[in-house]
Amino acid sequence: MSDKKCTVRRNVLVEARVVLDPPDLPYWANTPERRMEALKDWVKEVQDFYRDHRSRDMDGLDVEAEYKDLCSVCGQEWEAAEDDETKETYCAYCGATLEAETKSVGDVKL
Repeated sequence: MSDKKCTVRRNVLVEARVVLDPPDLPYWANTPERRMEALKDWVKEVQDFYRDHRSRDMDGLDVEAEYKDLCSVCGQEWEAAEDDETKETYCAYCGATLEAETKSVGDVKL
């Protein structure tokens, strides 16, 4: 453990990406290799479609967000550890003692 004090920043947005789900794959794509081949073919079709049509009419597009609880000192994903003698909770990565837990949305504390 260290002398540092930390807080747990809850529900912090750490990643956002666009997800485009493919249609059901053909029955023959039943191994990882065949699935990869089918997905590569599908990606090429989507790229050709966008290039040819310049269309924004695509079903199945979605924004996927990933949230994690982070240590305020080291920024790593929060993993609690407990001192056997003092029963104090601290960060398993940097050893900072847990001072308080906060709820946050992005960088705004609630």
